[in-house]
Amino acid sequence: MSRWVRTGIVAGAAIVLGWAFITSPTGSLDADFVGDKIACPKCEGESIAASQTQTARAMMEVVEEQITEGRSEREILDWFAARYGPDIVLEPPLDLGGYLLWAVPIATVAGGAWLAFRRRDESTTEAEAPPAPTSPLRVVLTIGGAAVVLTGLAFGIGTFVEPRATGSPVSGNLEAPSGRDLSEVSNEEMEAVLEQFADVPEANRMRLALARRYFEEQDFGSAVGHFQTVLASDPTPVEASEALGRIGWILFVNGEVASSEAAFLQALDALPSNSEAKWFYAILLVEEGRQDEAVPLLEELADDPTVPAEALAEIERLIAEAGA
Repeated sequence: MSRWVRTGIVAGAAIVLGWAFITSPTGSLDADFVGDKIACPKCEGESIAASQTQTARAMMEVVEEQITEGRSEREILDWFAARYGPDIVLEPPLDLGGYLLWAVPIATVAGGAWLAFRRRDESTTEAEAPPAPTSPLRVVLTIGGAAVVLTGLAFGIGTFVEPRATGSPVSGNLEAPSGRDLSEVSNEEMEAVLEQFADVPEANRMRLALARRYFEEQDFGSAVGHFQTVLASDPTPVEASEALGRIGWILFVNGEVASSEAAFLQALDALPSNSEAKWFYAILLVEEGRQDEAVPLLEELADDPTVPAEALAEIERLIAEAGA
């Protein structure tokens, strides 16, 4: 392996830590990411990001304008819902608080019955009961705090995938405007919530947030399992593309080049605008000595306005060296 290829691979691994393909260099949303959650009113089961109709293109222009104006994903989706009706939003945010508000009373009644039984049992025997194991629900309550739950101020799974602030990590330090800073939420706590609500469709969004965190920590063994679960759980094109692209990188790091390339191609088939998958695939092609195939991808990335400046410098360097 030549020096510049090794440098490119290392740089690629470093750049990806600060480059989420769902965000732009300024930390704003990617239009396709938002558009994938808005239904095309003139199509059957398609989002405006996937549709090629004139109506969908016009709506995507509105999305891009609102992103430029600095609006959040939630504000944009609310705007479309107010204009076209709530059915226009394909992925309404899950309110985990709603689950907790019905789960907590049930848990309270069950807990009261258990305490009454225990007290009666203690009156007939001096044997001390063993401590009860921590349940997933108890872990969920611990995350938000019992007082928070009882006052109805619980957080939702959607909080875990709110757009991050400029300069913050790709995941693991996500902070919703009115939610909890996720740098305070451990991987174990997130795993517990996912275990409790694994069958909820919107859990894919939270699972991706956790998988990103593992990926960036280079805990690939933990990351790949979550990415595979996302792929098996009716993902959106955006979710499928991200999962496939990052699985492809994990396979590449492990030396499984053929499988890695197949994953990258599938990622780009699901979402051709996935810049991160293009970058990963270009690195694979360079490493395999296929510069002629890598250069077109690198040139596409060089022309992509969403690519961060630090990544652009590396891309241009690789193009120049490949040409030499």
